[in-house]
Amino acid sequence: MFTSKIDPQSCFEGNKLEMVCSVYTDNIEVQWYKEKEQLHACENMLINTNKNQHMLTIEKATIMDSGKYYVKAGNVQMEIPVIVKDMFRRPLVDVTIMEGLDTKFEFETEEENVPVQWFYNKKEIIESTERRQISRLQGRVHTLTILKTRLEDSGKYSIRIKAYDTTVDLHVKEMPETIKNMSVYDREEFLKAANTGTTTRYNIRVMIVGKQSAGKTCLLRRLMNEEIDDVISTDGINIERRKCHIDIKTGEWYFSSSDKNPLDFSTNQREEFAICGFWDFAGQKEFYATHQTFLSANAVYLLVIDISEDFKSKTYENMIEKEFDSIGEYIDFWLDNIHCYCTDDKKTQTQGSKDMVLNPPVIIVGTGIDKIPDNDRNERKQKFLKHLTDTMSTQPKRRHFRKPYFLSNKFPSDYKEEFLELRKDILRKAKDLSNWEENLPARWVVLEKAILHNDGKGKMSACENRKVILYTEAQCLADKCSFPNVQQETSELNSFLKYEHAIGNIVFFKEVKEYIVLDPEWLVDVFRCFVSHEYNDDTLGMPEWDVLAKTGKLEDTLIETLLQKVPCLNLTKHKHYLLELMEEFGIIVKPKNHASRNDIYMPCMIKSMPFQEIFGKVDVETKYCKKSSWLCLVFNFLPPSYFNHVLVSFVKNNPLFYDTEDSRLGIYRNVGIFQLNNSGSEILVICLSKNLIAMKVLQFNSSEDVCYSNIKTKLINLVDSIKLRYRINVTYEIRFKCHGGSLIDNKGIGYDEALEKSEYLCTEHKRMHLSKEIYRFWLKV
Repeated sequence: MFTSKIDPQSCFEGNKLEMVCSVYTDNIEVQWYKEKEQLHACENMLINTNKNQHMLTIEKATIMDSGKYYVKAGNVQMEIPVIVKDMFRRPLVDVTIMEGLDTKFEFETEEENVPVQWFYNKKEIIESTERRQISRLQGRVHTLTILKTRLEDSGKYSIRIKAYDTTVDLHVKEMPETIKNMSVYDREEFLKAANTGTTTRYNIRVMIVGKQSAGKTCLLRRLMNEEIDDVISTDGINIERRKCHIDIKTGEWYFSSSDKNPLDFSTNQREEFAICGFWDFAGQKEFYATHQTFLSANAVYLLVIDISEDFKSKTYENMIEKEFDSIGEYIDFWLDNIHCYCTDDKKTQTQGSKDMVLNPPVIIVGTGIDKIPDNDRNERKQKFLKHLTDTMSTQPKRRHFRKPYFLSNKFPSDYKEEFLELRKDILRKAKDLSNWEENLPARWVVLEKAILHNDGKGKMSACENRKVILYTEAQCLADKCSFPNVQQETSELNSFLKYEHAIGNIVFFKEVKEYIVLDPEWLVDVFRCFVSHEYNDDTLGMPEWDVLAKTGKLEDTLIETLLQKVPCLNLTKHKHYLLELMEEFGIIVKPKNHASRNDIYMPCMIKSMPFQEIFGKVDVETKYCKKSSWLCLVFNFLPPSYFNHVLVSFVKNNPLFYDTEDSRLGIYRNVGIFQLNNSGSEILVICLSKNLIAMKVLQFNSSEDVCYSNIKTKLINLVDSIKLRYRINVTYEIRFKCHGGSLIDNKGIGYDEALEKSEYLCTEHKRMHLSKEIYRFWLKV
């Protein structure tokens, strides 16, 4: 029946496979089979006949085409074994990688020197570029390398060999925002570690802020399923160590004291759970300067207000030295502070508005609803929301607001649904933050857990509960967690510790690295010792306390006494380290004056004095005194701690004026007076007013006009560096005021306007000033 035989067939996948036979006459019916199934023509398979010759063609053979084929003519059939060989010894595979690392696609073919085309999202990569490099090794191995991979490199990559195509995916993980904000050196250390493997970590930080006695700590207890019988007013700032875990899929919360808790909190965290930690801030005004140390852009803020109180805001002029009169002013104040960390949330839009909402999210929690009669509660809530809308409708900071909640800490069972929904909402808002689902080097996550759950046998007292460890202990733990050569080379360990410091897990400064503070509550206890509004009777009777309140000088005997306020923490043991740490945070400072270079000053503890009384010590009306104009940096909002950093920096780098009459240095609450030269004939005054930092120079016995543009540049550079260090989004403009101008308002003349106009009208003195007389002290034109 057949006039020719078909030999066993083999080819590489992707190639064309042809089987040809011939029969005696062209009227014989021929059928093709694979195994027992008859074959029919389709897109990839052709069956042709040319007189007595019959052909089966597979255009692109695949591994699945291997098997036993049969060609049947009448009652006679012929078997043809077919083997389609894998084209690859090693196939092209999907790649998941951290941005910043080099991506390498690689495969190896069975055949040598086969032509290969590369494609990205169906577009051919014609040739190597600076970032994309195509190569072939030893005739069989083909690679595509993408240097310093970017997020936009994600997509589908494919190869074509002859008629064969295969496609894989590149998924680029985003580098954590915190790492992006660190130095180039630290980012390189992070990438080196990420190259050995990454894992996903979920963290939630909840900041509870608001007025004193508004129910912040009680709210925290209720969210944690705890009783509130023993709650007292939070002293300064309190960080609850009783964290909880949240199932990121179901939203269910698990507490360490709960019988249904599925996790052992001392062991590794399961990836499907997020760790949720709470920070409970005091409402007393005295502590606002310390709060900025702990605020973060990557947090959910619960702004707690007692709905039963008066909420109408009053204009808080000179806010620096006065208490707020209403909860409306607290809302204003906290929103301004939180707005300093604002970022766009591109995932969400406010309902009924085209405005993009801002992160961090702020959830207003109205407590004290039980204090209002039942019939008046709805009306009270509506009035509050209307007042909020009316006062905030034109302000960008309103875009931080999310859905508010009204509940009672006293009767939580009556508001069970509200508490349940609030918990779910916290998780939803946390998922919108940039630090959600962070990808970290696997060994960093292992070390983090090793440090934070270290039992610390032997080196620290049990009372300290491992709140502080030695840097050398961290080295040993890093060695066990596969950090390379960590005993000799600590660069990666330092980068890891700086990252943990930046996200608020620990306190670490490379310049002061004898110890590592594992628990920020320990640092809070230190702040309490020095800044608390409640002191032991012993301290109130100490003359050193009076010296601190009047001059800011912190005597050693007072330091020893204050550190003993929390005996179980054994703070005196770490005295030297604590003082260095407080210097790093800008809480204390050592003056540059030679005679006082070993003295310690604490500006935030100096008792307030009227500005004119301070300024009058150097501001004399005499023909021998030339006075510059005021150079002002006018801010949209100035956080309470910001000027303290500015003042401390100037104290470090410039000798303070010495007041011989009062026998004290020229450092005051929100004011610093400095000598610009050795003779003392040039005096610089720098001070704080509402949302304004101003400075002025007085020249004595000088016939020459001196330009202080270098001082202006130092101030601006310092302000910008503080913005960068604390990642605070504040904006300011440069303005000038005449030398006799008041700092109560932010008027005067703007920088550009002063250069454009020859004169301007001074609204305070109701007369014209030459613009050049205003800016010549500060600008070289």
